[in-house]
Amino acid sequence: MIPSGLWIGLFGALGWITILTHALMCPAARIWPPKHRAGPVAEAVTVMWSWGLTICIYVGLVRLGAEDGTVLDLPNPLRWIGGGALALIGSALHSWGTAALGLKATCGFCPDAAPCDTGPYRHIRHPQYLGQGLSFLGLALISGGDRVWIVACLGCLALLFAANRESAHLRTAPQTAA
Repeated sequence: MIPSGLWIGLFGALGWITILTHALMCPAARIWPPKHRAGPVAEAVTVMWSWGLTICIYVGLVRLGAEDGTVLDLPNPLRWIGGGALALIGSALHSWGTAALGLKATCGFCPDAAPCDTGPYRHIRHPQYLGQGLSFLGLALISGGDRVWIVACLGCLALLFAANRESAHLRTAPQTAA
């Protein structure tokens, strides 16, 4: 029987990968990054699906870790200190990136703004994605499970794909001073 955590995590990661693949194949649709000034309903829908799928990845990781238990024989210091440090550093980096960019801009709604160059964006192009990826890997390490790595790695793949789509958009989008 396939554990529910695996289904939930796969739904989130593969959902993101599907949406990003559509964005790559049909760039005029501008599903990701979303169109600026799309209107309040379109913005609300984008916030719900983008954060909903991301939350599914996190819930899948935690639930799958609880369902599978520690099937990998990893030493506890590696799991709790190493995994905990990755998860905390990742969460801090993601939060710092969100604070620098602003909540609305984290879902791609920053009309006519130049790329952010403050906070962690001064050093890293996509600190929020890097932070989330570190969090995924840290949670997988803490869990000590084996199948949790499928969700963590697919989640990281989706983050790399999203960063690639956003970078491609930023290279071609007209920029104005903030």
